[in-house]
Amino acid sequence: MMIKLRKFKLNKVGSLCAFFLFAVTVVGIYMKDKETNFKLVKYKSEEKNYFEFSHNDEKWSTVSEIINEVAEDGAQTNKADTTASKSPSKCKPHLQFAYIKTHKTGSSAVRNVVQPYTAKHNLRVATSGIKNYFGGYPGRVRSEFILKYTSEGLIPFTKDDSYIILSHCRFDGTLLREIMDKNTKYISIVREPWYQFQSSFHFYYTCPRSKKTFLSTGCYVYPYIEIAKGKELSLFEYFNLAYENLNSSIPWFFRSKNYQAFDLGLDPMLDDDEEIEIQVQRLSSQIDLMMITEYMDESLILLKDLLCMDWDDVTSYKGENKTPYTSITLEEYPEVMKKFNKMFKLDVALYRRFNATFWQKVEDYGRERMYNDVMMLRRLREKRKEDNDVKDEELSRSRRNSVADSHNRLYATVPKAPTRKYELNILKRKIAEQSRGLNPSQIIDLADYMADNYGLCPL
Repeated sequence: MMIKLRKFKLNKVGSLCAFFLFAVTVVGIYMKDKETNFKLVKYKSEEKNYFEFSHNDEKWSTVSEIINEVAEDGAQTNKADTTASKSPSKCKPHLQFAYIKTHKTGSSAVRNVVQPYTAKHNLRVATSGIKNYFGGYPGRVRSEFILKYTSEGLIPFTKDDSYIILSHCRFDGTLLREIMDKNTKYISIVREPWYQFQSSFHFYYTCPRSKKTFLSTGCYVYPYIEIAKGKELSLFEYFNLAYENLNSSIPWFFRSKNYQAFDLGLDPMLDDDEEIEIQVQRLSSQIDLMMITEYMDESLILLKDLLCMDWDDVTSYKGENKTPYTSITLEEYPEVMKKFNKMFKLDVALYRRFNATFWQKVEDYGRERMYNDVMMLRRLREKRKEDNDVKDEELSRSRRNSVADSHNRLYATVPKAPTRKYELNILKRKIAEQSRGLNPSQIIDLADYMADNYGLCPL
């Protein structure tokens, strides 16, 4: 009996020791994480609803939020003063790349970072001969619309030409890999779908200048005025009508259904879960860096690393908000959330995929290295910030008013029931007015291609 009791006591003591060692290990790991003040964000499991993601959720603190906390913590001030980590080895600037802009994701602000880099290295930027859209957008990018300036006018690039892309276009990874340099790096950017949808709605529909923007080849008011039928709608009112009535026969319909997936070359009407997984996986294999709007500083560090840019190249970033509005979250609107998940299923899957690959790149880059580099990026950006915000806003406002006056004059001439031929002629006229060297034949070809790919504007 005494032997059994002793065995029991020994077993109990052993269990307590094991538990104590386990607890010490857990506390040690926790304290180590507290020392670095860094959390690596990863996407929730596939079973979770997408909109359970919340930037305000403590579990979902971004690297940026953690760094802000560190910067405000007096005990960590010295760490913020350290120099940014250096790459393991000296790199050479990578001068072959294609930056595929997506709409209402902050892509223009990133372009404004990359443009000086291209000028510094005397890189040749491809054009389509008109402002804003490239490669035949909204059709998928085509080689005959990737042009260069010569003494003979605008002509297509050849296979042997070296050039970069820095524009809105509808991505076609297979084609671009055939016609661009084999060392080209493909870069783009995505945004959380609900917030991208809100931004599009306010930019194209509620913004006063957008309701009058008919001279643009982009036909800013569609599909919104078709869905609204002359009514002034709130965001939720418009979404509910679009959920019931939007279809691919409406010009520019994709602005209200999987807009980001459309820009990246996917079919916005795609609904089959298995096919969505295949297409998103395929797209992921074609993109070298997918930046994420919600994690812009981390994205800029990864961009700097990919292209071997200098600090001066990335500290010029300045976020833009062309259409100020109050953002709405979906957590308090479960029925709308459910509909949105269904209607934007492809964009949700796309964002989920690239969120995962993004944070894997951060992990590969190194947590502490990323922490130090983001801190340095912010410190350098603050140093070079210029006090010209008011001047820029006044110039922007002047340009908007000038454009709006022109739009009013055009709108007064539009017939009540225009034919396709009339709409196509209007599109050709718009392209001709905005042309930067296109000849008549190129204008006709571009207009026809845009018209065949949802690009008409039936005013």
